[in-house]
Amino acid sequence: MIAKRSKRPDLAALQLVVLTPMALFLMASVNPNAMEVAGFVVVRADEVEQIYVATEHRGTGLAVRLLRAAADIVAEGGHRRAWLAVASGNARARRFYERAGWIDEGAFDYAAEGPDGPIAVDCHRYSHRVGD
Repeated sequence: MIAKRSKRPDLAALQLVVLTPMALFLMASVNPNAMEVAGFVVVRADEVEQIYVATEHRGTGLAVRLLRAAADIVAEGGHRRAWLAVASGNARARRFYERAGWIDEGAFDYAAEGPDGPIAVDCHRYSHRVGD
């Protein structure tokens, strides 16, 4: 008999790391003794700036947990709404955020940090009410 791999991650830790006074990094690990990062999220003020889940942990619910934790961090910062930018062509991510209850507020040019200054990226702004 072949054992089935559980789709639910057995997370050992969600660890909050302060990057700067304005940015927080929340890391999810499966084994805290190994340096494997299952995923992470970066929050700056009311913006969920980055969210990442390693390929082998996609479809496990980890992204939802990280997104909820990010919304909690935004709320703890005194904000009523969290927002994030999604590249207009990233249909998979846009569907994920919509299923998670985030609202597409429309297209805008996101000013991403580049080596020589801001770079305009065609994105959609998604928002979510927090702190309720």
